[in-house]
Amino acid sequence: MYRVVLADDEKWSLYGLSQMIHWADYQCEICGMAYDGLSALEMCRREKPDLLISDIRMPGMDGLELTRCIALEMPRITVILITGYSDLKYAQQALRLGVFDFLLKQITPGDLDQMLRRYQESMRKKARALSCSFYFSFFDESNTRSIADCMADLCVQVPFQKACAMTFQYQESVVISHALVHQQEDELLIAFHTGCNLITVFCFSDGNFSGTQEVCRRLMIGIPNRVGISESCPTSAAFFTIYRQSILAVLTAQFWHISTPVQYYRWSQNDTLQHLESIRAFVSVKNAAGATMALDSLLCSRPQMQIDQLDLLIHRAASLCASHGLYELSFLENLDLYQYVSSGGTWEDLSAELHAAQHGDDAADENSRLMRRIMNYIDLHYTEDIRISDVAARFYLNASYMSTLIRKKTGKTYTDIIAEKRIDCAKRLLLSTDETVLEVAHMVGYHEYAHFNTLFKRMYGMTPAQYRKQMDRLPSASCEANP
Repeated sequence: MYRVVLADDEKWSLYGLSQMIHWADYQCEICGMAYDGLSALEMCRREKPDLLISDIRMPGMDGLELTRCIALEMPRITVILITGYSDLKYAQQALRLGVFDFLLKQITPGDLDQMLRRYQESMRKKARALSCSFYFSFFDESNTRSIADCMADLCVQVPFQKACAMTFQYQESVVISHALVHQQEDELLIAFHTGCNLITVFCFSDGNFSGTQEVCRRLMIGIPNRVGISESCPTSAAFFTIYRQSILAVLTAQFWHISTPVQYYRWSQNDTLQHLESIRAFVSVKNAAGATMALDSLLCSRPQMQIDQLDLLIHRAASLCASHGLYELSFLENLDLYQYVSSGGTWEDLSAELHAAQHGDDAADENSRLMRRIMNYIDLHYTEDIRISDVAARFYLNASYMSTLIRKKTGKTYTDIIAEKRIDCAKRLLLSTDETVLEVAHMVGYHEYAHFNTLFKRMYGMTPAQYRKQMDRLPSASCEANP
């Protein structure tokens, strides 16, 4: 049942609204009625309704101010405002605050019927939108739809024309619900959990976007380790394009150890390839060591190129060497720099590999660097459906060899490491969100509830539901969930 609060300073109007229809027919129940804005706000804080229907004109705190407070404190509550024709001038302001719709006085049973049916349909769409499979499809490269269309699928009204994406990378794994919304008159923020330690926020405004620290403060998502920001674009732009820009920017910050926010920019291919000239000079005289050293020197000078820009440069350098019969850099031809950095690789790691290609390297040192990158990759992707063969392929290894390497270095099997990380993340989700146990299982990478349940019980001696119930009784549970 949807819980409903009604607010109107005219008692007879309020009573009439409460008796106008049989609310249970719309899966609704009235959990409170208020005669002014302040009382309505207190009632919403206490009753935590799903829907607030309020008159726009009330003494003390009017409907607009009430909506503003609801948007800041309780953004999940849907607001419908009752208004007369003379109040329609406030419609744009109300829409910017996230109002679902308006009921025009004098309200008839037919008006209320249509509105509640629209609300029910909206809630059904929202439930579908927040399902794991639908939610994650937004961030697949096959998604060619616009930002505006994707927001419509999430049942989010966007009253602004400009958008940008900010991706926040944290040192540890982070936990938020599927989509976190914060709305003010001048800006709309929607946060998505896009990786174990990643939160991507889509910002909408007609003016300047808030700074990254203010965005974190408004959404209460903590201070990130690194930040990547996309270009500003119209909401008609492709959703995946600006999401990927923000990811490339944050990976650029990670690769070069940049602690300040990195803004994605469009770069010139010709300008980028000018850096090949120093390498070309060595290649022309078949000096493989010199070509390798030139590329290594470019990394060590830390020009802080974007990942996609550097990826082009590396592949062109490798191809140039191969075309002249110099194969010392051939390992770079198949290097996917995006995946390399996603798995924790930095410019020092790539420089070390170039040094090893030039001078040879101690096998133990090479295995230690490789193991660190493998574990970083697992830390970032353990909630995904990653088999050991998939991870091995990322690092151009045989799956059996990688399995032996992991067991030798950690004393655990690959399967045990994945299970421990997933169940540990599930514990935090069970305590810090209202997601169902089934949804938590999906979020950490398990598609079969029974398997998740069995693993959890084997590790902690109780089912996930029992764990949540037991920890809810402890006042410090929420603190323990967020070390």
